[in-house]
Amino acid sequence: MVSSTSFTYILTDEEKEIIDSAKTLRKYIEAPVPKIFSEEFKPRLADFAKITYDARTRLSKIYPAGIDIESYLQADWEEAFAQGIYYMHDETSVSFPIHYTTSSGIPLDISIRRNHESHDLSGLLWFISYIPDLTRLQVAYSHPVFTTDTVQS
Repeated sequence: MVSSTSFTYILTDEEKEIIDSAKTLRKYIEAPVPKIFSEEFKPRLADFAKITYDARTRLSKIYPAGIDIESYLQADWEEAFAQGIYYMHDETSVSFPIHYTTSSGIPLDISIRRNHESHDLSGLLWFISYIPDLTRLQVAYSHPVFTTDTVQS
């Protein structure tokens, strides 16, 4: 059963603005996603993209402990999808912004890639292929559950 529940209510207006700000970045402007890819996207990320155990583990390092990671990822995707804010990261990957930023204020990106594995039984056309490694980045969190303004490597 496909859920029609929206998760964008989770995000504050400030967090939505972080996602919206990505559309002004050069990479979003200069690398639009071809229609042949974007037509496969759906409002609910899990309806077309596989979220592997490894991806969930890496996502748990971005999203705060104690929250439903997939709901926040979904909220970020919904906001980006609704506004068409995604870009071709490379010839096979599409990236979209999430509501967390680097210390310089640039939204972090997560990438999805077309699934070409014939042995994958999920039937999903895409999978999460890139999640930033926060040990290499300085990230400014915007979520109220954090007690500090930044996490430094």
